Amino acid sequence: MPLRALYTGFLALSFCFFSTLPNARAQDLTSVAGAPAAAMANTMLTDTNTWAATNNPAGLAWNSKASIAVAYRNAFLVENLGTRSIAGVLPFGNSAFGINIQSFGYQQYLSNRLGLAYGLRLGEKTSIGAQIYYHSLTLDEMYGSTRFWTIGLGARFNASKKLTLGAHVLNANEAALTDYQSERTPARLAAGMAYAWSAKLRMTAEVQQVSGQQGGMRAGLEYAPVQNLVLRCGGGTGPALFSFGFGWRVKFLDIDVATHYHNVLGFSPQVSIAWIQGRK
Repeated sequence: MPLRALYTGFLALSFCFFSTLPNARAQDLTSVAGAPAAAMANTMLTDTNTWAATNNPAGLAWNSKASIAVAYRNAFLVENLGTRSIAGVLPFGNSAFGINIQSFGYQQYLSNRLGLAYGLRLGEKTSIGAQIYYHSLTLDEMYGSTRFWTIGLGARFNASKKLTLGAHVLNANEAALTDYQSERTPARLAAGMAYAWSAKLRMTAEVQQVSGQQGGMRAGLEYAPVQNLVLRCGGGTGPALFSFGFGWRVKFLDIDVATHYHNVLGFSPQVSIAWIQGRK
């Protein structure tokens, strides 16, 4: 077998293997970022926080203050299954720019992603957004690496004072991973809503379809029992998922902790910290 065919075949098989791990895809093109979304079963399409730079760029347009956030996630408490993320938002009139960087893995299997995003308000109720990612996937010295580009598109609509709708397609171009059997990266199409029952209680629900996988549904709850403290939980299918966590607001900082739970593989904790300029 030619060396190039061996390399591309191994790369494709490695990608497929890690992609089958629930909530721990090595080159996780369909991942979300930030503990607030993680605590609510990754329901995040209507969020307007710093992590909108990754989760749905349409949410960026509703930011009026610059911010930056960092996060770390450890899948199933396995040392080498760690994901490091950073995101930033810079408002500009009725729009905002975002940047996000994500790194997963270790020396023998390292996945990096750099993204730029832009969100624009179209009136008082609607916003749209777009993002572009540069990916690199590196194996050990014997098998080398591959690099590719992906794009994402999003929309957000304030249907009423209580109901907000969102939609997002990630990796819309289904970028080629290798030449081996035309292996391509998965695309994700998601749509969802958030409903504010009161000033203290919010519910989220989403449906999503990842190419080559079974579709799924997810839902989350967010409750603020006292000022500056938020409790969150969520669950869903495709794959089966249960999550919970909390958030604490300290002046210009948002500190959030979350974990996913898999009934066989166990817990995947995540922590994130966001700094919001000028907030008191």
